[in-house]
Amino acid sequence: MHCHCFSTCTEEHALAFLSRLPPTLTSASSPWYAYLLSVYRSPPALPFPLRRLTFFHLSAALPMARCVRSNASSPLRLDASHPRCAAAACAAWLAAPAAPPAAVTVHRWPAHVHLIAFPRAPPRAAPRRAWVEVHRARTSFAEGVDSYGCWFYPVVGSGLWVNIGRTTVLEPARGATPAELDADLPSSSLFREFVRTHNASEATPPPAAAGRKRVERFPALAHLLGYDSVQVLQRGFERAFAYPELVITTDNCSHQRKPIRTCPPHRLATGARHELSCTCSEKSHHLNCDGGDSKETEETAGSTSIGQID
Repeated sequence: MHCHCFSTCTEEHALAFLSRLPPTLTSASSPWYAYLLSVYRSPPALPFPLRRLTFFHLSAALPMARCVRSNASSPLRLDASHPRCAAAACAAWLAAPAAPPAAVTVHRWPAHVHLIAFPRAPPRAAPRRAWVEVHRARTSFAEGVDSYGCWFYPVVGSGLWVNIGRTTVLEPARGATPAELDADLPSSSLFREFVRTHNASEATPPPAAAGRKRVERFPALAHLLGYDSVQVLQRGFERAFAYPELVITTDNCSHQRKPIRTCPPHRLATGARHELSCTCSEKSHHLNCDGGDSKETEETAGSTSIGQID
């Protein structure tokens, strides 16, 4: 936009932005309603608790400050040439300052396209067959092959949904790295369930692929046990935030002939109630619905929603 009301160029700015979110959206005349409509592609139900949002599209219709950096290795800073909007215009976007949110740590995605507020405490696990809002970005890890699964971040506010089907939860791990996460696997309920019907020697790491060594065994174990997904609610007790992840372990996310890129071979939906079909485009490095028109689709029988506001 030609002017800004808030900034996420630094973590301090981003936390200030989150602390100024209106608690609840109650009117379709609010600019926040137009923003949510652009995200979900269908009208969100009101009232909508804005402070439940943990994901923001910074390139969407938000009066967000431009960020610049002196060079590729320097931190982002506010572009001093980007003017601030009039106070009356900003008043429609911002509530009175509240206490800084103590329950989140802010993470700006590369290229400053998205903002994720990771919870400090692990979130509640989603029930089986739930629709969960997610985000993912193209990585150099070889996903989709060798039973390694398709990896996502569960969020609220991306406007992109996956159904997690028959799901299981991986208990919190002490470490955050792949090796540390895998080292805790033998103490998990998933591993104990696996060795009741399989030999422990079958729990082998996936082979190196695309030049990257992959050590996490839990997606393959979940796939062999017939689970459609694994919820990782906590990675690393030493972190200041929970860093939850979701791994889809269905056949189509386990046995591709070559690694997936941006778009997973798993059904995506959009819409405020995941009622619209979503076709992802590989032109973007971030999960999207830019590959075709969103059309109304049938709901999955017996499903529930995590992140949906009714």
